[in-house]
Order: sequence, then structure tokens, then C-alpha cells
Amino acid sequence: MTIGVQRKLGLLLGLGLMALSWWLVTAGLERLGEARQWQRLNVSAATALLEGPYRLQVETRPERSSVTAPYSGERVLWVEYRRERRVRDGDSRRWRTTDHGYRSVAVLPVADAISGRSLALMPGVGAHPDSSVRLADDPPGDWRIPQSHYNRSGNIRTREWAIPADAPMALELVAEYRGEDSVVPHARDRHGIPGTVTPAGALEQAGGERGLQGAALLGAGVLAVSLGAGLVLVGVGVHTFWLYASVLMVLISGQLLLMGANDMRREWQGAAELLERRVEAWRPLAESSQGEAVLADLHALGEQMQASAGGWLDRRMARLAVADALAALPEPSGEAQRPTPDVAAAPLRFSLWMWALVLMAGGAGGFGLWRGLNAIRIKRLIDNLPLNRSGRVSYGLVKKVGRLECAGEAPLTTPYTGVKDVVAYRYLVERYKGKGKKGRWEQVSERLALPPARIVGEPPGEGEAPEQTPVALRGAEIRYRHRRCQEVRENGERYRHTESWLQQGDPVLVVGHAGLNPDAPGTLQIQQEPGQPFLVAEPDESHLYLRRAGAGFSLIAAGLGLLLGALMGLLVMGGSLTADHLVLLATLPPLLMLGCAAVLHYNDLVYLRHAVTRQRQHVWTQLQARADLWENLLGLARGYLEHERKLLAWLAERRDASPDMASLPEQLEHDRHALAGLQARAEAYPELRGHEVMGDLMERMEATENYLAFLRDAYLASIERYNARIASFPDLLLAGPGGFRREAPSLAAV
Repeated sequence: MTIGVQRKLGLLLGLGLMALSWWLVTAGLERLGEARQWQRLNVSAATALLEGPYRLQVETRPERSSVTAPYSGERVLWVEYRRERRVRDGDSRRWRTTDHGYRSVAVLPVADAISGRSLALMPGVGAHPDSSVRLADDPPGDWRIPQSHYNRSGNIRTREWAIPADAPMALELVAEYRGEDSVVPHARDRHGIPGTVTPAGALEQAGGERGLQGAALLGAGVLAVSLGAGLVLVGVGVHTFWLYASVLMVLISGQLLLMGANDMRREWQGAAELLERRVEAWRPLAESSQGEAVLADLHALGEQMQASAGGWLDRRMARLAVADALAALPEPSGEAQRPTPDVAAAPLRFSLWMWALVLMAGGAGGFGLWRGLNAIRIKRLIDNLPLNRSGRVSYGLVKKVGRLECAGEAPLTTPYTGVKDVVAYRYLVERYKGKGKKGRWEQVSERLALPPARIVGEPPGEGEAPEQTPVALRGAEIRYRHRRCQEVRENGERYRHTESWLQQGDPVLVVGHAGLNPDAPGTLQIQQEPGQPFLVAEPDESHLYLRRAGAGFSLIAAGLGLLLGALMGLLVMGGSLTADHLVLLATLPPLLMLGCAAVLHYNDLVYLRHAVTRQRQHVWTQLQARADLWENLLGLARGYLEHERKLLAWLAERRDASPDMASLPEQLEHDRHALAGLQARAEAYPELRGHEVMGDLMERMEATENYLAFLRDAYLASIERYNARIASFPDLLLAGPGGFRREAPSLAAV
């Protein structure tokens, strides 16, 4: 698959993930809104019921009519049952549901825990031969009945969740009152309030669990939009981190803030509409005995709505939605007090494994974020290195492009397919293990051949030999240009043989540390250095940057999604998630990314400024070496060329010349003339011409002059790169406050 095709597929996948994130965020905000709507409902007495959703505390009554639980055989009023078989899926085993359903009597008789009034709880619809109801798929509303039966026999287990028929059970409902003393746990209504049936005092716990689901969905939405934005940018050829951070600021903040604000406005509109509908239904009953109970319940509802508002934004919306309606209501008489439930709401309780899971998600998110930022840092470090095509390398981190060849050894041959003229290869043998979805390839053996190599650059000029730099491939991250894969069957098992290799003469880009070559003292080789990148990749820099950026963006997206979901989950589990927290969490990821972008850009400028200083020091060191060579040449030639006073004076002048970057090209030209004159004079003196030290000094001087010219070009290129960065957006925003000033070529202070 070519890189262009990969980018197009990544672009399409990114757009799909961004569309998916919209659904995930919508579903997450909906779950959080449902939990908040439950909190806004007060516990009502049955004597104050009008049409619409209510929160009730009831107790079931023993009833002769019942249904039989399918596995335990107990008489129950309502039961959910599930039968599962443990099956093998590849190398693991899992439970597969073979039977699942619900059974219930037609009407569950319950009594209001406050007033004692009898009510009929309608679980569902549909007749059953034994005068019970078999619910087709799922009952309306969310039934959270505790487990009453568990049995396991071998690979079969059965479970039941039941409301007993012989003993009373305290329940808490969010259900719709439909007149004639009947209540139905409804699905999500137009006010955004879903129906539910829980044990008494467990509604807050159910709301916390629903809020935790919402936090997980919101975290997944942030992950999807972050990953989608990164894939889209890489797909269109953009790998700039500050642009990625800016896109995230718009998408995440815009999506969460706009959708969250719209959801909050819709929730409070639904709450205000619910209160207003109850007020309108109360007015015809104002003078009746029921009217006093309804009026007290209306005040209790308004007070509960205001008390449930958490944070400045929520409280402000509560005042706008509820205050006017409450102010228009008369105060209830002393006889109709606000009802007080018998069972107090229990605090939120989550298991230790749930706390551990949320904390592990937060830790994994932080680790992924750190790894992603580190990948971006390394990508930017490589981007800041000057590209060396033809010249020698200097000590330190280098980026060189050229042809890869074997150094000192004959080219290799791959062991499986026999490909010749290979510089390095990786041979991997894998065996297919498992079946079905759990099947995977398992590594059997791996062979690496990484002999000494060299990278041959472009010739510096016409007719000149190209520069060759040794490369120690051991420890490098190699992207092989050639790959061949073959599957075979051996002894009834599937094996896969994969060979990846670099051919002799392949163009490559090598990034690594140029350090002392242990096999050839006095020379440099590109090798592994702890804490620095070392890789061999395709010669096109843009492909390397896009691949690195894609990996970094993916890790950052996973880290942001997990970290944000964990933070919201901890707030939900602590019972303190408010609208203000959502606003803060919506702005946290973009601000964090922009802060990281500012730090990365600042570090880039520091690195580039230090690179200028380092290149200047290299030039200065080489100038000192040149001055020492002039001293040696002058001392040796003085004994043979005493009458050549002009030449000796010229040599002494070159020895005593002060290094100056501005006039360095002229100095190098004078040096070449001096060397040419010395060589011409040496032709007339056989003793001087044949002197071994003289010949060695002349060769070293010529090599020094060539290397000095290369270092000067590298120094000027580093200055140009640094000055261009501090004058470009967005680095210019940091250059002034950070004290970064334009550099001029100078050897004054080294």
C-alpha cells in the first residue's frame, strides 16, 4: 500500500471518527442530563399526583397472583432471567447468553410510602396464558432490581433478578402517572426524564452509574474527535503540532461547550415546562383538598430543582427557569407540609475495582499523552536538524541522506528467499495460534543481520569523490524498503515467513548521533546514543514527518480521551460533577495542548540558538587546528627556504592571522594561495619535497581547509534557520518575551 493511499484512507477514517464523536458526545451529555433530571425531582406523595413524571417511594404488597421464576421456581411479581453457557473462543473462554427474558404479573400492587395510598405499577403490555405478562424485549424504563438467584453447574449458569410475591419490597420509582392510580416506568419523555425502578434509596446510585456512563461516552467522544482531527491533518499533508492544537481547541471546546450549553438549556426548559404544566393542572384544583397537597408538592419540586443546581451556571439557569413560577404561587397552608420520605437517599457507593478502573484509565491517559508529546518532540527535533547531502558530518546529532552500502564486508543474502546484494535484513517466522476471532500470529523466531554499513552522499562537485560516512546499524529504528511475506503449512500448522531488507545502493535518510568511531580513531560514525533518535527511513523527509506526526497525534488523542473521561468519572463518583466542571473540562484539553505547543516551540528556539553556538564552536576549534598546522609548516620550511623571505613572511602572516567569520572566505582563499606557493617552492628543493612530515602536514592542511569550509557553511545555515524561525509565526510570539534575538556571523565570543 503506497503512502498516498494510506493518507487517503486515513483522511476518510478521520472524517468518520469526527462524525462518530458527535454521536458519542450527544449520548454522553444525554446520560449526564438524565442523571441530573432525576436529581431535580422531589419525592412526591400519591395524594399530589397529576399527569406526568413523578418520583415515588413505594412498597410492594403480597399478592396471590404471581408468576413462577423459570430457574429458581420462586413465586414472584416480576423477574428478569438469563441463562448462559461458557464457550471457548480461541484461547479464551467467555459466557454466551442462550436464554434471556422478562416475566411479570399484569399489575404490580404497591402502596405509597408517604400517604399509604394504593397504586398500580404497570410493568408492560401483552397477555400470557397464566394471567401474567411476558415482556417482548425490554420493559419500558430502566429496571434495576437486585439479583435474587445465581446457580452454576459446570459450563451453565443461571441468574434471576426478581421482585418477590410473598414479602414486601421497598422501591423507588421515576414513573409517569396516567390517572386511575396507575403509574408506568416510561422511556425518556419530552422533558428528558427517563423512567426507572430501583430499590428504595438507590436512585442516586442509579444516577451516579448513568453519569459514569456519560463520562465514559464523553471521553470516547474526545478521543474520537482528537484522533479524527489528527488523521485528517496527516491525510492532507499537515504535521504541524500548533495547528493540531488549534484545531482541537475549536473542535473540543466548541463541541462540548456548544452542545453542553444547548443540552443544559434544553434540560432546564424541560424542567420549567414540567413545573409550568403542573401549575396549570393545579389551578382548577386550587380550592379542593387535593389542591393543598399539589401546591405543597409544587413548592417542594421548585425547591428541589434549585437545591440540585450545582455550580454558578446551573444555579443561574435554575433561577431563570424556576424562580418566576415559584414566586407566582401562594404559600401552602400549615396543614399541607412538604412530604418527607421514610427512606433517606443513600450516598454513592462504587466498588474498589471501579475506582481502580477509573484511576487506571487516568494513568493510562497521562502515559499516552506523555508518549504522544515525546513522539512530537522527537519529530520536531529531527525537523530542526539541517539536511546533510554531500559534506562531512560534525560531532553531534545529524540528519544525512545518501545511498546505503556495505562497509568492509561483502553484501548479504536473505536466508529464506535468497535475495542478493543486501545491506541489512530482518527475518521473522510466525505461527498462527487459536481459532476464530481470537486467532493471532505468534512469533516463533527472529533473525537480524545488521553489519557495518556506510552512507554515501552526493559528490560535492563535478569530478570529486562523494563523502562516505560509516553507520553502525545496531540499535537503529529501520524502515525497510523491501518486504516479502509467504504463508506455508508445515506439520498441519500455518506458518508465515516475512523478510524485510535494505538493498545495496538504496537511498535512505539516516538520523543519529555522529560520534567517535571505535574501529577508526580520529573519524566519526553515525551510531546509537541514549536519549537521542536513531533511525533509517525513506529519503523523503515529509513521509517521515507525517508518519511520526500520525503516531504522536494518535497517542495524544488516546491520552486526552482517557484522561478527560477519568477526570469526569472521578467527579461523578464523588457526587460533585457540575456544569461549571463540564465547562472547565471542555477547555482543559485545548489549553493543555496549546500550552504544550508553546513549550515545544520555546524548546525549539533554545535548541536552534544552541545549534548556532555549537556550530560556531566547531568553526573556532578548526581554526585553532589550522593555526597549529601553519606553525608546524613554518618551522619545517624555515630550514630549507631561508632565502625565500617573501614566502616565509606570508606563512608567518597566515600563522598569526586572527580568525574572523566575516572575512573567513578571503582568509581561506589566501591560505590556498600560500599552500600553492609552498608546494611550488618545494618542487625546487628535493629534500623538502620528499620530507614525510612535510607531505603529511600539507595533506592535513588541505583537509583542514576543506572541512573548515564545510563547517562555515553549516554555521551560516544554522544562523539562517534560527533567524527565519524567530521571524515566523507562531515562534515570533515567543521570540520577544523569551529574549531570542537575531544572530549575525561572528567568532568574537566563543
